[in-house]
Amino acid sequence: MKNIFEALDVIKIRPELYLGAKNLTYLYHFINGYLFRSVDLDDEVSSKISELHFWLPEKTGVDVENWHKNLIIKSNNNEEKALDLFFQYLEIFKKEIGY
Repeated sequence: MKNIFEALDVIKIRPELYLGAKNLTYLYHFINGYLFRSVDLDDEVSSKISELHFWLPEKTGVDVENWHKNLIIKSNNNEEKALDLFFQYLEIFKKEIGY
């Protein structure tokens, strides 16, 4: 996997294998870990994934700091449905940024 978007594509197929469960909170922490590591990376994709943290709340009307919790609430407190919803938004985001 060359970048975070490729990693997320793989995780989308088998989230239980990579996250331990089909769970948006686990993915949220995975992305935050990537962002922490990406401080040392100087590539365009790393900067794009950090934009997702601001894009997603803007598109969904949720709080920037707690976007993952708000997606869970929007999914009737179902982590699996929230993860599916996240991946739907991720596809829209990737199209908008031309990825």
